[in-house]
Amino acid sequence: MPAASPIWSSLSLRITFAMVAVVAVVLVPGFVAESSLVSVRRENARAEQASTAMREYLMLQVLGDSIEQKVGAGGLRSNADRAAAFAAIEGQLGKIDRATGNEVSIISGSSLAPEMRAVMLDEEQRQQGLTAIIRNSLHRRIEGADDSAWRAAAMAGIAGEQAEVREAQVGAVGALERTQVAFFAAGVVLAIGALGVLLWLRGNVLHPLRRLLTSTRRIASGDFGADLPESGPREFRFLNRSFNAMATQIEGAQARLAAANQRLEDDVRQRTADLVAANQSLHALNDQRRDFLAEAGHELRTPLAVLRSEADVALRAGQPSVEALRTSLERIVRNAAVLARLVEDMLRIARAEAPVMAYELVSVDLAVLADAALDEFRALVEADGGTAMLVADAGPILVRIDPLRIGQVLRILFDNALKHSSNEPSLCIVIREEPGMAVIEVADRGDGMDPSLIPHLFDRVGRPRRRGEGSNLGLGLPIAASIIEAHGGTIAVRSEEGSGTTVSIRLPRDPLGDGEICHEQNGGAARCGC
Repeated sequence: MPAASPIWSSLSLRITFAMVAVVAVVLVPGFVAESSLVSVRRENARAEQASTAMREYLMLQVLGDSIEQKVGAGGLRSNADRAAAFAAIEGQLGKIDRATGNEVSIISGSSLAPEMRAVMLDEEQRQQGLTAIIRNSLHRRIEGADDSAWRAAAMAGIAGEQAEVREAQVGAVGALERTQVAFFAAGVVLAIGALGVLLWLRGNVLHPLRRLLTSTRRIASGDFGADLPESGPREFRFLNRSFNAMATQIEGAQARLAAANQRLEDDVRQRTADLVAANQSLHALNDQRRDFLAEAGHELRTPLAVLRSEADVALRAGQPSVEALRTSLERIVRNAAVLARLVEDMLRIARAEAPVMAYELVSVDLAVLADAALDEFRALVEADGGTAMLVADAGPILVRIDPLRIGQVLRILFDNALKHSSNEPSLCIVIREEPGMAVIEVADRGDGMDPSLIPHLFDRVGRPRRRGEGSNLGLGLPIAASIIEAHGGTIAVRSEEGSGTTVSIRLPRDPLGDGEICHEQNGGAARCGC
């Protein structure tokens, strides 16, 4: 981009010059401050070693007093005691020598003037000479000689180390003061320089940038009418011209893009609406078909079980009478009719758009219908050693229902009672009247269930499981509930574990009451056109 260099050359040179000036102003005090901080660290380290040496001198003085007391009391007569005293003295003197050696290393590596460094090294060598005097004096004292030169040497060592600590602290304070002065000077210079730079930036950079930022925000909000003035530094005048041209181009492109987006959104909205409608229709149809097929498949099991049971009973009877065979065959025919009805419903649903079960309502004596349904299971109950009985109020109890569907509900309840009875099954069906309602109660003395499962028995999804069973409770009760609700009735369950289960069904009484009645004859279901 050849044009970029002359455009930004002037501004770049000025900014570069300002940065170099700032760096120069900061570096000079920085070097002074760094040198002073090095001196502070060195003097602090020297003071720390001198403090350590003074502390060890004090410990040596305590050790010497202890040896004086022991010698005076005759406590260092054995070789072992004297050897221990010698070792303690050497250990303490070794600590002093190490601290003194560290001081010598610090002084030798410093940047002090040669004559000052020589004076300090002479002082450290004098300290090392004092440790030799202390060592010899204490050794003679342990041997029994009357020599107290060690005490004066120890005091001189303590005084010398105290002086060095003070001297190092004074040096550290002085270096710290130089650091503060350097930082203060740098701060003053930087403040003055920063004020000048800010004033320059305000007139030459900040105001043009603020105008540019305002125009950028207007464009971001969709207002492409921003027109930057061609004023200010040469660099910003060129930038403003370029920005105005860019805004014009973006405005045109934005208009074209908005029109294209609107057309695309309209197409997508229409396609989406079509897809949603089709998807909802498919989901509804699929759910209806799946629900009915699951219900029909579930209900095929009970008639098939009854057919097989009747055939097994007839075959095990040896030489059954003609009447017994007729009764078994009639039951087989009746359950075959139930199977035919279910298959017919499934075929009709397969050809229909919405799988809805049809109901053919007639006036029925509920006691007769329940007795016929119970008669189909009596052989199964008695084969397991159980009992089945029906108790009904006197007189016909008329309801207007679909006998096949209500019979289906009763078979579901009877089948559940037999399936969940661990011991000898027992079925007791009670039919009674209530104001405007006919009530059927199916009770068993089976295993029962946890009462907490009852609220979920009629759910089609998320079905509960009986304790100890691997599968859920099946679709029988949800199917029964849907049939009873279609007849305008209600179904309820009472149960406790180990105490059996009672299912109560309430159906509306036939409002006519005197219409033609559909009776069960010879165990078969006869329909009446009421």
